[in-house]
Amino acid sequence: MDLCNLVLKRGNTHVKEIILKYPASYGEQTSRCVQPIKTIIKFFRARQLPIWLSTKNLTKAETRGHATRRLRTKLNPDDYKIHKEIDVQPSDQNMHKV
Repeated sequence: MDLCNLVLKRGNTHVKEIILKYPASYGEQTSRCVQPIKTIIKFFRARQLPIWLSTKNLTKAETRGHATRRLRTKLNPDDYKIHKEIDVQPSDQNMHKV
């Protein structure tokens, strides 16, 4: 599941209302997805299991293309940072996808 700012934009707004302006947003699902993900991460950390986070490599995506054909808004580097509610630790592995 993507945890970057891009998909968590616009919070609890119904997807039908924001899909054209924010085509990657989870919409009203945002408030429902963050806490379960935080719980899973906490579970892994308590057992000293590795945490792997991934986000888009914006530079590569602009030259090589995107993984999906969905509508896109103007790309912004901050959109692809892991959302502030996710407690990223130095030990987490961060991978960048195209």
